[in-house]
Amino acid sequence: MPEVRKDPITGGWVIIPSIKEQLVYEMGDPHEYITPDCVADFTTIQLAADGADRVKVFGIKGRPATDSLKVSISYSAGYKAVGTLVYSWPDAFAKATAADQILRARLDRLELRFDQILTEYVGANATHGPLAGEPSLDLAEVQLDECLRLCVLINESRHQN
Repeated sequence: MPEVRKDPITGGWVIIPSIKEQLVYEMGDPHEYITPDCVADFTTIQLAADGADRVKVFGIKGRPATDSLKVSISYSAGYKAVGTLVYSWPDAFAKATAADQILRARLDRLELRFDQILTEYVGANATHGPLAGEPSLDLAEVQLDECLRLCVLINESRHQN
């Protein structure tokens, strides 16, 4: 029987409420969740605790797969990686700017090159940029958003039928 579990050396819990939350996260219609293998009816799923950090998953019903699939794709000229970190008082903005410098230095050391690195400091100046002026030194928190953009050119002729 399938189960959800975690490595004992990692943090967090595997409990029925957290599994339920993950099952419906960003789900459209739980009665008709399209997968490559079938259309699952997540309203029929059964969960049972099976010891510490283990939850059994069973009883889900569904129907045959559709004749087409949903696909997750990236926009060809878009951002390939986005990361978010939150820094708290004291010195929230200084911590966030230091983290940005550390990330950029690591990318440089690893010789990872991107067309653009977009850095935003949500809570300090993400909306107005330089027009916001210098951020206050006593901000309660600042969210650092890093976006890495890498454009890849594809020879379109090999993809045409």
